Amino acid sequence: MHVKDERTANFSVSRVFSDNMVLQRDELVRIWGFAPNEDDGKEVFGEFKGVKAKAIIKNGEWCITFPETFCADTSANCMKIYSGEKEIVFKDVLVGDVLMVIGQSNVEAEMSVHFSLTDPAVCGGGEEAVNPQEPIRLNRTTAKESLDEIFGVKGTRNVCRDCLNNTQWTKTTLEETLKFSALGYYFAKEMVKRSDEKIPYGIIEVGFSGMPLGAFLPNEVADKLKTDTYDEKKGIYTTTGRNAKEGSGRYIYNRHIYPFEKYSIAGLVWYQGESNGDITEAPYYNDRFSALVEHMRSTHNIINRNFPVFVVELPSIYPKPEGYTGTDALRWRYIEIGMVRSYIGTIPLQIENSYVAACGDLWGNKEYCNGLHPYIKYEQAQRIADIAQVILLKKGTLDEATGPIFEALNVSDDLKKAKITFKNVGEGLSTSDGGNKVRGIVGLIRKDNTLQAITPQDSCITDKNEITVLFDEMVDGVAYNFKDSDYYSETINLCNSFGKIATGFCKVGN
Repeated sequence: MHVKDERTANFSVSRVFSDNMVLQRDELVRIWGFAPNEDDGKEVFGEFKGVKAKAIIKNGEWCITFPETFCADTSANCMKIYSGEKEIVFKDVLVGDVLMVIGQSNVEAEMSVHFSLTDPAVCGGGEEAVNPQEPIRLNRTTAKESLDEIFGVKGTRNVCRDCLNNTQWTKTTLEETLKFSALGYYFAKEMVKRSDEKIPYGIIEVGFSGMPLGAFLPNEVADKLKTDTYDEKKGIYTTTGRNAKEGSGRYIYNRHIYPFEKYSIAGLVWYQGESNGDITEAPYYNDRFSALVEHMRSTHNIINRNFPVFVVELPSIYPKPEGYTGTDALRWRYIEIGMVRSYIGTIPLQIENSYVAACGDLWGNKEYCNGLHPYIKYEQAQRIADIAQVILLKKGTLDEATGPIFEALNVSDDLKKAKITFKNVGEGLSTSDGGNKVRGIVGLIRKDNTLQAITPQDSCITDKNEITVLFDEMVDGVAYNFKDSDYYSETINLCNSFGKIATGFCKVGN
């Protein structure tokens, strides 16, 4: 009697996986790959830390889901994927927290650039502090590593089934670390330290200079929100925002994020918005980002679907000083970002389990021509880690980590009085100078298809979690940290009883 062979040596494993990878703790881990269609119905097996699982090939693809979760483990484990006479072994596999760090050029900014601009004494050390033995693993999916000639035309509905980068998971050798996101690396380093080196960290960097939010959206979201225009003749989508080049629509998601859709993660770090800063883009930012988060939460995890989202507040940016004649005057990097920064501050109202890391006091260099790319990634990574240690490591409280967060706005019937309430105030709202006068609050009036800011008559702390603002004119809304160059404590001064500063916010209408 002939017995059908249920095994195959023709399978491959997705390039998302490699030696040196980190798998997500306390989550069901999936490993997937591909095979010829004629092998449909055959089996692929997996084994990791004594746990075995299998998958059946269907439509040329297979996906193993291990039936047990794994605890954090800093030791070098092996994973075996096999079928028939073929066996693939991944070595030095850690179990810990995996985070995707996604955004524009401030995510893409490399450690090599950071080292060239900063004082190692105040940023955790220089190149000598980079240690390939630390339990950190890096995965870089950026334009510099992209094999787009294989993927084909940008801005179509086509998704990239597998990762097509030059690199995979790496240890923190000096060579690899110098090329990696400074924000991502410093965040991982800080979290390893705060976990007493008991939890490894894997960072998947998705950094693309100048790209607007629409480029990061998947097909389903872009279609639903109608963020793109479609060129029927060329068959490509172009999104909106600054630097929205032809074919930019949905490109980054389809090409660089889609291959990781089923990779289990601990959370998302997001630093983007500079390309969505004006009045035509900023008011729609939170809805679009919320839809992206909702989509990603539906694909990555099986158990912990509602993973946390850590958003980096855009810091201050300053226009070129009048009369500036420095040799770099022609390269001055300034764009308006105050409005979108304020809208970003209300993301926690819209997205459950999301947090904004305040940066309003981190950047005050008014004569740095590249102010769009401030060299404060070390400090920003610490701010994210302050929050992440509460959420991921269960250490401390949010009041100690985040400062006041906008909760609600109530405008009087005559539109001249506003009451603003906050959460995460500790023992109560405070200011940098100890008084009850709040600086940095503005009224918003709709004029000529834009929002104009006006100075209030008065703005005072009137309760533990409340500010009352009076205006001479009728207003349509209020905002805080709304001006591009707002800086704590020069022009903004709100904090909680722990001295943690408030994030900006923008709210139009009650």
